[in-house]
Amino acid sequence: MLNDYRKSAHIYDMHLRQHLDYSAACGKIREFIDRHNPRAKTLLDVACGTGQHLEQLQDHFNVEGLDISPRMLDVARSRCPDIMFHQGSLTHFDLHKQFDVITCLYASLALVKTLDNVKLAIASMARHLTDSGILLIESWWSPEQLWVGKLMADSTDEPDLKVASMYIIKREGRLSVFDIHYMVGTPQGIEYFVEREELGLFTREEYTEALESVGLQVSFYDTDLFPNHRYGVYIAKKH
Repeated sequence: MLNDYRKSAHIYDMHLRQHLDYSAACGKIREFIDRHNPRAKTLLDVACGTGQHLEQLQDHFNVEGLDISPRMLDVARSRCPDIMFHQGSLTHFDLHKQFDVITCLYASLALVKTLDNVKLAIASMARHLTDSGILLIESWWSPEQLWVGKLMADSTDEPDLKVASMYIIKREGRLSVFDIHYMVGTPQGIEYFVEREELGLFTREEYTEALESVGLQVSFYDTDLFPNHRYGVYIAKKH
């Protein structure tokens, strides 16, 4: 079962914003789009989360978003009231329209966990591409990149919100697993909870084969949208 961020959606942006420069990341995304589909006008962000990318991209494209989590979508709709958002599964969605660009960012494709599901998700996205359309996928770490046993911690210190989170990077078969322990304080009280994040570990060859299997031509860029993430970017387009 996918994490729907039932407990953490309301703090997701506040807790991460000190680390992630969405404006700079979306500048890089626009450079990729200009290079591979300079006439692009429409864009769908799949697994859009709270809409941070779309907030930056809406001034340059006609954008829409899709996510499985109603709580994340609530935040996205509040942030971007003029954008159309859809609730749906990454592996099985049908919006009855096509887009010049489809993005799947921040390693979200790995949330489907298995290679079979990766192929289903890519097929769903490919069906929604225009004839000149491109997929832009920010992947997750490959199996050999995973920092097993690394202890991670983060904190947020705002006047009315204090957050501390901590987890250890684990591996279970072909999954990277994070049991994230949160302590969240507001003037209304202090809450503790744990959310599990599981992401599939796939090789570059597996991502490439999955994209090529639906008739797409693939380019891989060993670059970061956010500094030091080491994820890499795939651009896939129809022949």
